[in-house]
Amino acid sequence: MLVVLSIPWWIDPTFFIADDSYFYLQTAKNIALTGKQTFNGLFPTNGLHPLWLYLLSLYSWLVSLLSPGLLSHPAFAIPLSAALLALGAVNFWKVARILRVNAWLLVSIPLMYLWLFRVLYSEGHLFYFCLSLLTRVTLDGTRESTRGHLLIGLLCAFVFLSRLDSLFFVAAYFVWYFVTEGDRRRVVVSALVCGLTVLPYLLSNLIWFGGLTPISGWMKSSFPSICWTWRYHHKGPLCIELLGYQAVFGIAPILFAILTVVAFRRRFVAKDSLIYVFLGGSILHFAYVALFARSHTFWHWYYVLPMTLGAMCVALFVREVPFLRSLSLPPVLAAILLVLASFINDRIKEENYQGWLSKVNYCRKHDIHNQVILTCDWPGGFAYFTDNRIIAADMLTSNRRFFDAMRKSPNALQYILDYCRRIGKPIGYIFSICDPWLVGRNRYRTIVYYDPKKIPVKQVIGEIEVGDPIHKADFVVWKLSK
Repeated sequence: MLVVLSIPWWIDPTFFIADDSYFYLQTAKNIALTGKQTFNGLFPTNGLHPLWLYLLSLYSWLVSLLSPGLLSHPAFAIPLSAALLALGAVNFWKVARILRVNAWLLVSIPLMYLWLFRVLYSEGHLFYFCLSLLTRVTLDGTRESTRGHLLIGLLCAFVFLSRLDSLFFVAAYFVWYFVTEGDRRRVVVSALVCGLTVLPYLLSNLIWFGGLTPISGWMKSSFPSICWTWRYHHKGPLCIELLGYQAVFGIAPILFAILTVVAFRRRFVAKDSLIYVFLGGSILHFAYVALFARSHTFWHWYYVLPMTLGAMCVALFVREVPFLRSLSLPPVLAAILLVLASFINDRIKEENYQGWLSKVNYCRKHDIHNQVILTCDWPGGFAYFTDNRIIAADMLTSNRRFFDAMRKSPNALQYILDYCRRIGKPIGYIFSICDPWLVGRNRYRTIVYYDPKKIPVKQVIGEIEVGDPIHKADFVVWKLSK
């Protein structure tokens, strides 16, 4: 399975890597080679889910012992991602046997989703593996062992640290655990183990980065202010977002799960009740995104939990409807996901070109190396495939201390310029698509910076005069005097 899963990724890994996933590759490379947790070498960052970042960093360090140059090739971590996905599938295969459902159905849907869509090098594969391990341990009898509740607490912490918005899933799990466990003291101890495992990470964020949560999650969240919006993502009907949540890969599985529970809950045995954890976690996740997420919720790694929920409910539904058991549903569903993946992924090369590849090619053509570049968006591939230090204007790869100081200054853009000059790495270029954070005005002689924390509300926090751009086509380039 490991070899089969690796083949499409080896052929063209960039086809399966979204720009945000390069944040992990670049930061892990910096940790492995310099020992510093930074995206650009200019300031530290905690804008990434921790468990995947540190696992990838350890793997990157081991690879660097063979040859540091391997870390600059995006295929170097394919064995790690493929192993996590394969192990997750194996765990859910055993879960299917315990639940007496069609294992091909339970495994194939999330497997195809995580294999063919743009999830490579995101935290999605690790999150799926952690979910699978917790589910297997819960159902295979390990939970009832003498120290099973300690393992449950540890695995819940791993699920949370693999993807931090799985807090809702973990909360639903402990509610279910409290209801179904005869000895409630075990549940309390399990929760304490989970909390104590997570606490050092939260405190380290507060001490070193200026806030309990990663800056990326904090930037994208309006909590506690409600940010209610209808969104339609422009990439086509498969990317429709209702209240900021993917309709096909998020809302549809939740609705089907509700239908399955309503129709068959009286036939469920004790172990089937774990479906309520997945459903509750998915509903709470949807509610949070709908009420408090400003943007950037269309990426496929957001929907690993509801897609896994959907697979479980499809398997349970088929188990309870006799005439469906004889149909060859797994190949049909796998074929549907393959078509959907092809439909969406066909746009990736064009999107990559518009996003980061054209900027990389521009730097190569004009011999721009070892420069500090402030860019509006798509910083991941831009940083990974050049030797330049990239500052992303959305500040998702910075930290709260830097961002708060920048925003409190009279002119945020000038603050960034002064900061880089002060540490001896002045900004040489600014790249912008002129939306939505860095906008050219006055015939592109002025750059206006909108507060990335407030988007889609446009609040100016910085403005500088830059003169005429040296390039003005699909993106704009300004060269700054040193």
